[in-house]
Amino acid sequence: VWGPYARPAMWISQKCAFLLGGLILPLQLYPEWMQTVANFTPYPAMLNIPGKIAFDPNLTNMLSGFGVQIFWLATMIFVAIYVQHLAYRHILKRGY
Repeated sequence: VWGPYARPAMWISQKCAFLLGGLILPLQLYPEWMQTVANFTPYPAMLNIPGKIAFDPNLTNMLSGFGVQIFWLATMIFVAIYVQHLAYRHILKRGY
């Protein structure tokens, strides 16, 4: 039942990845407020940090980038477990 309703969320997530992940323009070219907004999302960790490391491969960039990616990985695992819990509750209560 949840499958058809996930597509719009996926489309929004893809557009946010383009904008907030630095695929349209590098994040350094965005206004300061937009950089701040982007850094509160997982998209720079997925897209911008690996690009930075590819062009400037030093240990400091790698370790700080890895730390940010581990944080977002743990956060997304927690969110996935929580959504799964909600889905199980919904299924057990209503039967679908």
